[in-house]
Amino acid sequence: MADADESSRLTPSPSSPRKPDVSSQSSPSAEERLRLEVQDYIRSLSDEDLFAYSRARPGEYEAEAIAFAKQELAQRHLTPQQIADLEQSTDSLQVSAESEAAQASAIPLEWSWRILAFLYGLSCTLFLLNGRVGLVAEVLGFAMVAACSLRLREHGFRTKLRQLWICLIVGFLVQLALIYLGVPPWNAVSSAW
Repeated sequence: MADADESSRLTPSPSSPRKPDVSSQSSPSAEERLRLEVQDYIRSLSDEDLFAYSRARPGEYEAEAIAFAKQELAQRHLTPQQIADLEQSTDSLQVSAESEAAQASAIPLEWSWRILAFLYGLSCTLFLLNGRVGLVAEVLGFAMVAACSLRLREHGFRTKLRQLWICLIVGFLVQLALIYLGVPPWNAVSSAW
């Protein structure tokens, strides 16, 4: 029985407080874990990808990550010929990416989108005559045009963006001319003003 009393004192009961686990207190912070994940990712890059990463422009990646990539590249002990080959392939990839971006920028807006933009510009004051429903339609229409504009700008489609706004503005100007001339149904707009 003495052995049972002694063993019960050595094993903690569920209600007795436990000492905090030291290993859980020393776990890295979220920032430290992210830094370690980035370093692991950089270490896993091929020589070509690592070389391109180390030559990234400021703002593309964090400065600390670029510095680590340069350090990792130095630790790989590449020969001058390997570095020259990497530089040449990286430069050719950059030229091809810039060429693709220029081609994407020059793609014209499809005719269906031009017609929709023109019709939206042509009818925007007609929506306003229909009270709340028209106002909601106008706000939704403008939100869609703004969202399309942002997407086109984000993806570098400058020509499409310019053509979208030209068609929209031309439609709006034609609408103003129709209002001024009193052409139905736009004559209702001029009488409402």
